[in-house]
Amino acid sequence: MTIDVRPEEIHTCAGAIVAEGHTWGDAYAPLERTTARIADLYGGDAIGRAIHRVFDPFLPQAASYTEEVGFAALETGAVLDRVAVAYMDVESDNEVLAGKVQAEVDRLGR
Repeated sequence: MTIDVRPEEIHTCAGAIVAEGHTWGDAYAPLERTTARIADLYGGDAIGRAIHRVFDPFLPQAASYTEEVGFAALETGAVLDRVAVAYMDVESDNEVLAGKVQAEVDRLGR
């Protein structure tokens, strides 16, 4: 299977992933600030307090996982950008080598 992808497309993809990572982080920030107030949603009666006791231990871990998703998107975009740069470097090196090979072929008259 052959996949025809240009470095510019990889750069574009990397930029889109980084942008989504920032969007995720921007959306997460207000959520993080309101997490402490989530207990208020359960109410102050016995049922509300019981629900709070059940879910409260999970909130910090859920918040951490949510934050990590945004961080992973940013890192994935950064790595893809580096892949595109390496791809362009290899293509550039190959062009130089192909030119040298062609020059030698021409010199030998073949």
